[in-house]
Formats: sequence, structure tokens, C-alpha cells
Amino acid sequence: MRMYVGNLSYNTQSADLEKTFAAYGAVESAVVVMDRETNRSKGFGFVDMPDDAQARSAMAGLNEKELDGRILTVIEARPREARPRTEYPPRTDYQPRTSYPPRNDGPPRSSYQPRNDRPPSEDYQKGNVPQKGNAHQKGRDYQKRRDRKTDDSRDW
Repeated sequence: MRMYVGNLSYNTQSADLEKTFAAYGAVESAVVVMDRETNRSKGFGFVDMPDDAQARSAMAGLNEKELDGRILTVIEARPREARPRTEYPPRTDYQPRTSYPPRNDGPPRSSYQPRNDRPPSEDYQKGNVPQKGNAHQKGRDYQKRRDRKTDDSRDW
């Protein structure tokens, strides 16, 4: 008889499940279902026992009992339902592309060459290049604070 064992701890292995059910009789197989992507337990499993009387005593003895800190649910497994496969009709509106239109973005330019179609700015030629980040902003803020301190209309 095949039994469903639910509410398993994620740490429970197939060997632990087999050892627990072996106290009630011979166990054909014990499997904890694992997630394919994470390789972690899904929290349920199946146990096969050849003798129905032993399987029923295992169900009665282990249902609502604790294993690895979790209360087990042990019931007779139902047969797997056949899920219908969805058949999709072939696409009639799709035509594969034979060629792509040419790109019109000028002559090819390698990635390490600078653009020479624009002259450098006057500030750049004089060496007044803004610093990285917001460092250029700090000088302006200081200038504003200095101007405010010299303003006679405000009383500091």
C-alpha cells in the first residue's frame, strides 16, 4: 500500500522516513519529494509497504505524531491524476526573417576611439574640468554661505 506523508520538516531525509516506518513492518520504498531547482524538500513524501495490515497500523500509529519537530499527516495515497496536455495549434501568422535591414548609424567606429566630430569645450582647454561626483557643487555651496555671512540684512 502506498501512503502519503505530509507536513515533513525540510531537514527530513528519505532514510529518516524509512527508519520511522520500519518500526511498523517491511518498507518497500520511502521517498521525500525534492524541488528540482533548489534541491530542497517540498515537505511531503511517499512510503510503500507491501503488507496492507502493516501499512494501516503505520497510518494509525504515525498520523498526527511528531517527527523532527513537525506533526505528521499520514493517509493512503490517491492515484495520480492524469493532467491533460494542452495542444497548441501551429502558428500561421509567423514568417521567419530572411534578412535584417542595414543599420544606418554612420561609418563603423571602434569602441576605444574618441569622437572627433566635436571640438573640446573652452573650459576643458583651460583646464577647468569639473571634478568627479558632486565635488564641483561643494565650491558653490561654500560661496553661497560666505555671501550670506557678509549680507547685512541678516543677523547671525
